[in-house]
Amino acid sequence: MTVTLPCDTEYWGIAENKNWNNDGEVDEDENGGYFSNEYIKEEKEYLVGIRLAEDLSKVKIKYIQKDSLETDCLPITEQIMKRIK
Repeated sequence: MTVTLPCDTEYWGIAENKNWNNDGEVDEDENGGYFSNEYIKEEKEYLVGIRLAEDLSKVKIKYIQKDSLETDCLPITEQIMKRIK
């Protein structure tokens, strides 16, 4: 899902867990804090971060556009999404 609908963008590749010592992060939602791990996919043009709850129930996306190209298809970021599958 993106900020500007309709829009269809896919990002392919391997996102790496940068917490090599398995030291996760703590995120918060309306029910309090929960542990999560962040996986990073970095390219020349952009960086995508996926913060996945340890129990796999919630996801937050971080997206940073590194080049100056504009797009109408930016992903929704910093919003907690519930896993449906």
